Amino acid sequence: MSLLLDAYNVLHCSHVLPQRWAEVDAVGLCRLIDRARPRGVARVVCDGAPPRQVRLELGDRGLRHSVGAVELIYAGGGKDADSLIEQIIEDESSPRQLVLVSNDRRVQAAARRRGAAVVASEEFLRGLVAALRPRTAEQSKPTTEPDADYWVEQFGLETGASPPADLDSQTDHWLREFGFAQDDDR
Repeated sequence: MSLLLDAYNVLHCSHVLPQRWAEVDAVGLCRLIDRARPRGVARVVCDGAPPRQVRLELGDRGLRHSVGAVELIYAGGGKDADSLIEQIIEDESSPRQLVLVSNDRRVQAAARRRGAAVVASEEFLRGLVAALRPRTAEQSKPTTEPDADYWVEQFGLETGASPPADLDSQTDHWLREFGFAQDDDR
C-alpha cells in the first residue's frame, strides 16, 4: 500500500486532532504518520518550496526530505501540490495500491480515474489519532468468553440471534470507520 497525502489540505482539518497536535506543521504531520507506522510507502506533498524552518530542521536537501520512514515532498517554488499529486498518481505503477488522503475534488477525481482509493482528510486524521492512542486492556480484542460476552452486549446482539437485516451496510460502515475499506462516494 502507498499512502499519498495532500499536506495542507490535511493540515487545514486540524480541528480533528487533540489539542497537543492542533498546530502541527508538515514536518510534525510526517512525524505523527511515522509514529503510527503505516504499511508501505507514505508521501506527504506540500505546495511551493520548503520554508526556511524546514531547511534548518531537516537540512537543505532540495524538495524531498525523509522524516523517519515518511517522505516529505515540496512541489517547488510557485508550484502547487495538486499538480504534483496528479502527476504522482499518473506515474504510479500500481494505482490500485495507492490511497490518496485529501478533500480536494480535483485530486480525488484523478485518483479515482486510476482506481486508487480516496480517504477524506478528517477520516484519515481520526484514524491517525486512534493509531497513536495507547491501547488499554479494555480496548484490546476479546480473547476469552467473558470478553466476547462484553462485546456482544456492547453491540446489542443476542447470542445465537440472526444478524440484523442491514448487516452489510453496518459492516461497510465499520470497515470504513477503522480504515479497512474505502468509501468511493466521498
